[in-house]
Amino acid sequence: MPYVYIANGKMNPLGDIPEEIEKVCNEYPNLTGHGLKKYKEDSVHQPPNPNGVQLCMRWLLENDGFKRRITINTKRSSYGWKHIVEKSCGEYVSNGEFICAALLLGYKMKHHAGSPNAYFNIKEQNAIRK
Repeated sequence: MPYVYIANGKMNPLGDIPEEIEKVCNEYPNLTGHGLKKYKEDSVHQPPNPNGVQLCMRWLLENDGFKRRITINTKRSSYGWKHIVEKSCGEYVSNGEFICAALLLGYKMKHHAGSPNAYFNIKEQNAIRK
């Protein structure tokens, strides 16, 4: 059974995401493959890679599901979560790929000011389990 995700109230196949990534990058112009940049001059804008975004989305769907935490979890940033995904899946993913995946799945985000990282409403138990 193929995975699906919800974007703008409709279900989409998980493998068909480049257009959705572009929409997220348009909504968050400071989002790059490396995370949230502080200033527009920071670096050349490279969008998150669809393969890494897809891997993060699968991990989030399998490990956090649809019962979301109500509040933002500030114990672990996107950078910490990306390492959890890497350890679980055995593949490299970037900070920006994790951020994009979480946004595509409808997580609430709070930018960690002065850094490329973000916080999300992801349950901390998911880090302990893996």
